Amino acid sequence: MRAVIFDLFCTLVPGGTSAEFADSTRAMGKAVGVDGEAFAARYHENWPQRFRGEFGDLRQSVRAIAAMVDPAAVLPASAVDQAARLATDLVRTLLIPTPQALSTLELLHARGWRLGLLSNCAKETEDVFDETPLAGGYFDAIGLSCALGVAKPHPDAYRRVAAMLDVPTTECVFVGDGAGGELPGAAAVGARVIQVTELASHDDPPPPWDGERVFSIADVLALVGAPA
Repeated sequence: MRAVIFDLFCTLVPGGTSAEFADSTRAMGKAVGVDGEAFAARYHENWPQRFRGEFGDLRQSVRAIAAMVDPAAVLPASAVDQAARLATDLVRTLLIPTPQALSTLELLHARGWRLGLLSNCAKETEDVFDETPLAGGYFDAIGLSCALGVAKPHPDAYRRVAAMLDVPTTECVFVGDGAGGELPGAAAVGARVIQVTELASHDDPPPPWDGERVFSIADVLALVGAPA
């Protein structure tokens, strides 16, 4: 094994609550002058398309979702900008890694591991990621699904990040909370899989994992040792 690929939300940073996302997306709908509840529902229902970046950038995504609610809605640029700010403001509060996460990444690098990040996320995460501590050189490869155009558990998501790391997926350890089928997806491409449960969502907990499992991200250090 030569590389470790980490999930982002609920693994290195908190994932947020369903109530937080509901409040934010309702406010986004109201900002662009459509029904807030309906906008929130469509925003949630279309998470697969948003995670693959299919609507374009964040403002295009806001316009596309608003049009699903009210095709006749007139959306001033200032209103779309306000809705986009609401989305990025929420994500910005979440993209704060725990001290244990940063120290774990530093120690793994010091041991000689190549490190990757693979996150299922929408454009609001991409827009603010470079402002976060995680953008400070911790990773040798960063794969955000909205930029990759493919999301976990599709095999190509793992393969794309492994290719950026210049290693096959069979030489990778994948570390994540397990949401969205990401753990069996990683196992299917031959990666070693470790589940971390400390930050796992309480609103929508991932299914149980029968393989290697630890509570804290720091506990990964004892399992992986040095790269072979």
